[in-house]
Amino acid sequence: MDCYVLMYSQSQDCFHIEKASAMLDKNLSIFLKGRSVDYLPLAFGYTVEELHEIKSTLIKQRDG
Repeated sequence: MDCYVLMYSQSQDCFHIEKASAMLDKNLSIFLKGRSVDYLPLAFGYTVEELHEIKSTLIKQRDG
C-alpha cells in the first residue's frame, strides 16, 4: 500500500498532497537534471483525508 505525503512550497505559498512514490520519482528526476525544488515534505499518511486534517492543524499552529 502506497502512502501519501503532504508538502508545502514557500515560494508558491501552497500545500500539495500526492503519493509518496510519485514524489520520490519526481525528486529523482529533478536531481538527475540538476534542478531544485522548494516543496518541503511535512507529513506522511495513509489517506488524503488524514493529511488534510494534519494540514489544518499545521496552519493553525503556524498562524497561532
